[in-house]
Amino acid sequence: LPDANRAAGTAFLVVAIIAGLLALGGALHRRHPLSVGAEFIIDTIRGIPMLVIVLYIGLPLAGAVKDASGGFIDPPNMLRGILAMAIAYSAYLAEIFRSGINAVHTGQIEAARSLGLTRWQTARHVILPQAFRIIIPPLGNEFIAILKDTSLLSILSIRDITQRMREFQSASFLPFAPYNSAAIFYVLLTLVAASLVARV
Repeated sequence: LPDANRAAGTAFLVVAIIAGLLALGGALHRRHPLSVGAEFIIDTIRGIPMLVIVLYIGLPLAGAVKDASGGFIDPPNMLRGILAMAIAYSAYLAEIFRSGINAVHTGQIEAARSLGLTRWQTARHVILPQAFRIIIPPLGNEFIAILKDTSLLSILSIRDITQRMREFQSASFLPFAPYNSAAIFYVLLTLVAASLVARV
């Protein structure tokens, strides 16, 4: 391919291979290809360290999107960091929601269907209210983990608590005070978040 079309051709090749693998996986497991694809994506994202995801989305992927769009799409570092955190934690949240829905006893669903409720009404009035109560504690844990993992975004030069701590440490040459201050601030944030989750 000519240089102008090489990136697009490679992208289409990758998408075609993934679509073919999804169709094959769906045929082998007798499940919908989207179900197989979702499971594969969740397992893949959960297997990659958070720092690698932040670096991958924040630097090479954002640069590739910028080059492909001719500089038209150039998200700021903060947006890159938010996107990386959202993608990374989406896999964990998907598993939390799945486990909460699976925890609702099948007898509840069968009773709702025997009363004549549609699948949507069963989900809305029977499954989701019970599942939501079940998933509140693990959702709270993930919320606290997200609070702490925002410190990884300092690698993209986002001026969060950790980045400001580094700037202050390099300017003051104090060995412990900046790190102690950042640790105390994160502990306070975590305690506030934990109390909010407990109240919910």
